[in-house]
Amino acid sequence: MLCGECGGCPAYLDGFCSGCPGCGRLAAKCTPGKQCWACGYICPDRPGVWDAVYGKYKGLALPAGKIVSPDLPPYLPVVTAPLHERPGPGGLPWAAVHGGKFRARAWEKGIRETAGLPEETEVILDLYVPDEAIKSFLKRKNRWLAALKANRAAAFAPNVSVYEDSPRLEHLLAMKASALAALELSKAGVPVVIDVSWYEKADLERWADFIKKSGAGCAAFSFQTVGRQNKGGSAWKGYLAGFRYFCSLIPPSVLVAVVGAVSPRRLPAVAAAAGKRPLTLVDTVSFVSARRGLLVFSSRAKDAPIEGRDMPLDRLFFENARRVKGFWEGLLDSKK
Repeated sequence: MLCGECGGCPAYLDGFCSGCPGCGRLAAKCTPGKQCWACGYICPDRPGVWDAVYGKYKGLALPAGKIVSPDLPPYLPVVTAPLHERPGPGGLPWAAVHGGKFRARAWEKGIRETAGLPEETEVILDLYVPDEAIKSFLKRKNRWLAALKANRAAAFAPNVSVYEDSPRLEHLLAMKASALAALELSKAGVPVVIDVSWYEKADLERWADFIKKSGAGCAAFSFQTVGRQNKGGSAWKGYLAGFRYFCSLIPPSVLVAVVGAVSPRRLPAVAAAAGKRPLTLVDTVSFVSARRGLLVFSSRAKDAPIEGRDMPLDRLFFENARRVKGFWEGLLDSKK
């Protein structure tokens, strides 16, 4: 299923597109340029799209520029709501703060105080957030830049969704938007982690080339399922193969932050696929599980709510983070 006539499409003619994965537009009996008001997709037939591509986005190629990256730790927990109990000394040296739950106003007030984090905690803006929060960030980048600098914070580049069931042009524009935002963050003095969103092998090759030319020291690779029709666990093997291939393309010193793979069954495979490469585990599971009263990495899944039921929620988060960190660092130590 194609999104339009490839023979007349600049993305195809310029070598950026090998064919559209299809978006259901044929099933909807779409008439090009006639029903765009009711369509959520960005395809080559949408009126004004090529003016935006070569105007606002300045083409489909990933941009050129230098990236300054943060020095991430091996383990990075994500905080999605304010803490009411402080961890013990050195208990939370780093935290990724969810950019969908803590918007720019919270950062302007001082994110450590707003999120209940110790003053010594290093913070990074987590932009693995819903699409609406990404759109808000992109519209208000100047406000975000000032808030991040005031908080001495780093940032993940925005994870602009590359949906498997979207037109190929939408993929290309999403990747370009994320790369442009990464360069803007870095130029403003905010250390940034590149977000490697992708659909096919060629995308990983383009990101690898971008990393080499920009001098970036780290990049994030997500194992979260992406698609308007979620395919769940069926994508895992494909993502793992893509991760292994991506790691083979970039310099061995480049750290890769792993997102969306916190599972005692999957983490060993991720660590093995990366070889000797430095890794950071971005852990969203510990906080979310704690808020549900669950203790992670229990010996049996049915025991998780029983083991965690009498523990205060923040303390449960600290214990979850301790467990995941210990498991992960044990895997990393075994590779040395």
